[in-house]
Amino acid sequence: MGTKIEYVDSSHMYATNYIRNSKAIAVLWAIFSICYAIISVVAFVTPGEFKGTPSKV
Repeated sequence: MGTKIEYVDSSHMYATNYIRNSKAIAVLWAIFSICYAIISVVAFVTPGEFKGTPSKV
């Protein structure tokens, strides 16, 4: 049997929903920040076309 959450009033329901959504946004923010950090490190460490090396003519 599943348990049901009994809400005292509608504000309790909104607060619960807000907390759940804020945690989901925090997790997504962390994932995207880690991905951005990895991309930045790879872009600065690897030599390549983006560093301004002279092109072969």
